[in-house]
Amino acid sequence: MFEFDIEDTATPLFEDLIQAENNMSDPLKRAADEAIKSVHENFEAGGRPAWQPHKKEVPWPLLMDTMSLYDSIDAEIHDKEVWVLSTAEYAPYQDLGTEHIPARPFLVIQNSDADEIEKIIAQHFDL
Repeated sequence: MFEFDIEDTATPLFEDLIQAENNMSDPLKRAADEAIKSVHENFEAGGRPAWQPHKKEVPWPLLMDTMSLYDSIDAEIHDKEVWVLSTAEYAPYQDLGTEHIPARPFLVIQNSDADEIEKIIAQHFDL
């Protein structure tokens, strides 16, 4: 007869998972850095997908004339979540648009970057 005690096998695995879940600061910081990089690349590319151009010709890339909006991108870690945000008061007007300003969504994490963030988290859990 073959006996198998699931607790002897599963308990250490569950304990490892619980420990990994309780120690998320490093992967969340890495995920936050990746998310900020994704948003910065949106600026550098002129939008992904491309933003509507200025009505008149300007010598700088869209939304990067003073770099203040670009530099305002930050990430905060709340519990086990990463929030990517802009600290610029006018950011919602540029991101969402207004009656006179076309929407230029910059607070977007691209799918390829989201995949990279998922890999960071999966590596933490050895998945």
